Amino acid sequence: MACGDFHVFAGDETRIIRCQPLYGRSVKIVGKTKQDSLSLCEVQVFNDSVKVTEGVTYDVWFNKTNRGYEFLNSDVDSSGILQTFQAPKNIYDHYGVKMKTYFNAPETGYHIFNMSGDNKCVLYIRNVSDPNYDVVGRIPRDDSVPSWTRYESWDQAYYKPYHLTKGTVYELTALMAETDKKDHLRVGVTFPNGTFVGPINSRIFINEQAARSLTKNSCSRSDGTIMLSTSTSTSTSTPTSTSRSFPTKPTDRQHIETGISTAIDLFRNGKYKKSKFQLLTELERLGFEIGKNMSLNKRPFASYVVRVKSFVFAAVSMNLDTHDGFNFPGSLENFSLPDYDSISFPERAFPPGIGRRTAVFMMFKPLQEMLEQTGHKENHLLNNIVSASMEDEIWKDMNKPFTLVFRNTKVPINGQSHCVFWIEDSQYKKDGKFGRWSDDGCSLVDKNETHTTCQCKHLTKFTVLFPVQEGSEEDEMKLELITYVGLSLSSVGCLITFVVYLILRITKTLKTIVHLNLVLALGLADLVFLFGNFAENHRDICFASTVLAFYLYLAVFAWMLVEGIHLYFLVIRVFGRDEHRRRKYYHIIGWGAPAVVVLITAGILRYDLMSEKHCWLSTKSASIWVFIGPALFVILVNTLILAAVLRTTMTLLRNDPGHRKEKSAMRTLAMLVPILGTTWIFGIVAFAHDSIIFQYIFAVCNAFQGFFIFILYCLFNTEVRHEYQRKRKAWKTERELDSKRSPQNNSFDL
Repeated sequence: MACGDFHVFAGDETRIIRCQPLYGRSVKIVGKTKQDSLSLCEVQVFNDSVKVTEGVTYDVWFNKTNRGYEFLNSDVDSSGILQTFQAPKNIYDHYGVKMKTYFNAPETGYHIFNMSGDNKCVLYIRNVSDPNYDVVGRIPRDDSVPSWTRYESWDQAYYKPYHLTKGTVYELTALMAETDKKDHLRVGVTFPNGTFVGPINSRIFINEQAARSLTKNSCSRSDGTIMLSTSTSTSTSTPTSTSRSFPTKPTDRQHIETGISTAIDLFRNGKYKKSKFQLLTELERLGFEIGKNMSLNKRPFASYVVRVKSFVFAAVSMNLDTHDGFNFPGSLENFSLPDYDSISFPERAFPPGIGRRTAVFMMFKPLQEMLEQTGHKENHLLNNIVSASMEDEIWKDMNKPFTLVFRNTKVPINGQSHCVFWIEDSQYKKDGKFGRWSDDGCSLVDKNETHTTCQCKHLTKFTVLFPVQEGSEEDEMKLELITYVGLSLSSVGCLITFVVYLILRITKTLKTIVHLNLVLALGLADLVFLFGNFAENHRDICFASTVLAFYLYLAVFAWMLVEGIHLYFLVIRVFGRDEHRRRKYYHIIGWGAPAVVVLITAGILRYDLMSEKHCWLSTKSASIWVFIGPALFVILVNTLILAAVLRTTMTLLRNDPGHRKEKSAMRTLAMLVPILGTTWIFGIVAFAHDSIIFQYIFAVCNAFQGFFIFILYCLFNTEVRHEYQRKRKAWKTERELDSKRSPQNNSFDL
């Protein structure tokens, strides 16, 4: 069927088809017909005008105090049409909602339907030609209901990837049971290519009558004609919380391979952070499906392998009666992974008579949830996870353990390694942790500088857990103490310096103005960071504290950059004396530029800006790099300026004795390092090499930065001391004059 071409319909009637660019491809008929409706590939046509989009039907039940979906059995109190797949916010308490719509799948592949809501929500999907519903989303993740859910977050729900076929019509139904306070329900979609849209806009939906007709009638016949039909009403099933069945998934090899490719792409997508555990489960299921279609032809095994950079997927169908032992990936045909991790089972590991079975193997980088469940910050995982599963869990019949060999990508220091596997159970899913690591049934067989060998009696996801360094908990406590003491002294030192400069009125030169702005930004930043720790249990206050600390610390680096620029023009390249213009530019750099960066970042990331555990920037989002990037730039520029200043100083003192020259250079270095922030280099070294020594140096130098500025630029500063002595003499003289002016005898002769 082509747009703009003539097509023959019933009764030798010819019509021209015109396309409309809606969701996928939509068409309509030009001219009148006698039929109530036409069934075309992508759209339902009604007489001469077409309305293919309708939005989302919205039904509300009031005064429903329970958290279940029993309200579906009572009469609807209010109905309407929504333009997006989200319910209005905070309009009632104790009510139930049902939202339903239809859409024509735009592409074939696995889709994720994302939800956010409160208190209890569920999302169903079905092919409109199938009366059975499938659950593809649920809030909370299991049947327990937490006291509070993040109703504005897309990542608090259970998701199940769902395979859609292009051109097929599906019904989406969402239910919500709300108690009180804040509430919300919205639905988004993540397409097979990883693109996320949320909430879904009504333009992608079609109305119910069009959905029924599209399902009932074929697109076209082999002779190129399109069939006319009269639209008839058909009954549909309503999903409930207690009764549903699951539609069958496509089983042909092409669909399975497409599903595997799509799931791997989604898993590797750095922007896709939802339902990756469900993706792994779906990959296992698809691996078992594709294994059923493999032909052994008297071979011991046949394999289907996909490798996308660090992600490896293999479905292996093997005859366990004839095949003695197997190694992944070593035994794979025409596939080589040099020096990779491996898993194997030995000869005669299975009892006779088992026959043919499929195993699914995968290798991938640890998920963030896995990294967070190591039990301690100093416990680390190796770079790869090895996952293995067998059809019908036939591994339970094994009489010998599996052997796993891991490459040591990080060398443990005085620590005991553990062979661990990942447990997924409901207890940990309730806490949003997805699972935990355990070493039950696994043992460490051998360990050297390059490899670690384990043996396990079951199959799941494996890796090696090890401590990087003993005594790290004690070091962490010491570093935390140094940080808090240092920040406290730093903020007090900055406050005293600021007040002293104002009282003594040492604010006339541009140099002192730059110093004062740096001291102000640093003192406020340290105070906000300190008090932010008391707001960790108050989400909104914690967010405000994070944004303010983010801005102030960016301002600190901006003013340190200004210090470097001003020093450059004073020492290296003497500039003109238009200090008023330079002062304006300095303030734009110091206070304006950080404000722009913070507003844009906070506007885009919102609550994803902050860490889940502390009132500071999150390492999971891009926010921490928005801070680290400018900081590294300032450190680099100021380090170069400091080197140039030292070189100039040494050149000017080239005729002085050696000890005097060295003394002058050291004094210059000591004076400039605190205001230029070059001590942050120790932080980079500590991060890059995981060195505890540099962590201590970094903590001392930077936590006490404001205190060092107070000592060097206030307590021992020549200009400050001279001005203080001058003021002191002036105050003393003024007191003496006041004393002389005062009357010595207040009696009068009458």
